Amino acid sequence: MRKMKFNRLKNFVIIALAVTAVYQTVLLWLGSSAGHNFFYYFLSKENFLSRSENTEKTSVDPEKIIVGYGTKTFNVTYPGLFGNYISKTADNFILNVLKNKDEIYQEDTSVEKYIDKKCIVYDFGVRFSASEYMFGLGENIDLGIEFISRIIAVAGTDPSDVNRLYFVDEKNFKTAVVTSSDMRYNESMENMIKASSENDAEKLRYISTAQSGLYIFKTNVFVPQWTQPQLDYNRVQKQGIALKTKEEIEADLNTSLSGFFEGYSPLYSVDEEGVYILSSNSLVIKYYPNGIFEYYDYGQTKETKDKQTLSTAYYKCKEFLGQDKTLKTDLYLSDVYKSKGNELVFRFNYSVNDFPVILSEKVKEEINAEYAVEVVVENNSVKRYKRYAYDIFVNPAKTEATTVDFVNAMNKSITTMTESVNKIDDIVLGYYLSDDEDDGTLKWFIEIEDKSFVVNTQENIQE
Repeated sequence: MRKMKFNRLKNFVIIALAVTAVYQTVLLWLGSSAGHNFFYYFLSKENFLSRSENTEKTSVDPEKIIVGYGTKTFNVTYPGLFGNYISKTADNFILNVLKNKDEIYQEDTSVEKYIDKKCIVYDFGVRFSASEYMFGLGENIDLGIEFISRIIAVAGTDPSDVNRLYFVDEKNFKTAVVTSSDMRYNESMENMIKASSENDAEKLRYISTAQSGLYIFKTNVFVPQWTQPQLDYNRVQKQGIALKTKEEIEADLNTSLSGFFEGYSPLYSVDEEGVYILSSNSLVIKYYPNGIFEYYDYGQTKETKDKQTLSTAYYKCKEFLGQDKTLKTDLYLSDVYKSKGNELVFRFNYSVNDFPVILSEKVKEEINAEYAVEVVVENNSVKRYKRYAYDIFVNPAKTEATTVDFVNAMNKSITTMTESVNKIDDIVLGYYLSDDEDDGTLKWFIEIEDKSFVVNTQENIQE
């Protein structure tokens, strides 16, 4: 009888192992994120709306930061995910105002009034709940508004004045104003704005469409201007291990990806299509000949009492990106959306020399992605990661000049439309990266009533 019970137990263990092996094999065989939704659906048991104050968390980063000089002129910087001198100074000021607040009230939005003085503007690429942003900062403050799309920080200029934070919900035209008489970070703000003005004296200056009476724009947009007949600049160039020899690629992969396999020695192989594959336990990394880098974690996410929110998921996302030693170009957060189950998908693009880098439609089609980087977080754990794995850097040997300003660029776009134009959504000057060339030039990117336009910055180049 004892032997019979042992045999039954042994058979049960064998069956369980077989099922597990089949499950893991199917996961590995699927190879793309689309095929895993069925499994992730059953593994998602966390409630997205629940929170834990003890969870590691962080507030989402702005897409770009605007420095206002109090003279109706501005500078725009893309600080990246890990900040720069401007963002770190402004972060300290914002937190101090919140921690030492005197008053909170709501009013109708008036951006042109808020930016009339010296100021710092956090311009977000995504719109998110005000309570979630406070949670990410570790502050339990009710701003009295539902969403945030911009934060404007204005330091008081004398002891009788107060510091002000404007939390702007542009869609609903409402703003929460937080005041504080605590001036301990005002000198740092003043010095930072002064240094920015001096350092960027020879660079582009931006104007506000709201201050300039350009009411054809749906919301306030900061647009660049140059006082000379043309703006001289350097092209950007892309560089990645896809452009290297087989031996160089293997050496780069082994050294650069070690952070993803802490405590493990990954298995390494190359398939018949030239895809480099590294795997260990439940982790699989693929590097494709066209420069696409993919990461999959097929392991089950551990059950924890800490529920996933935007702030906790973003913390894990940034922590993970910091482990990618192949990532050397700054990123900015462009989009966030909730996928199936408890998955949050963070999308990023590159920035270089305080300009965004925009992928051409041909590149997007080739890599099957709308953005340069995509990170999927489930239950506060990164499950998938995809990146257009090229470094983008300024090439000092190649210079160009822009002769088409933003007004001419708008007119070029509007004249191509058959219907009348009521409002312009956005206009951005950025680097355009295509797969036809190894370097990129500045172009205008314009959004008009759900239509996108790319306009050259030189008159003698055919559209």
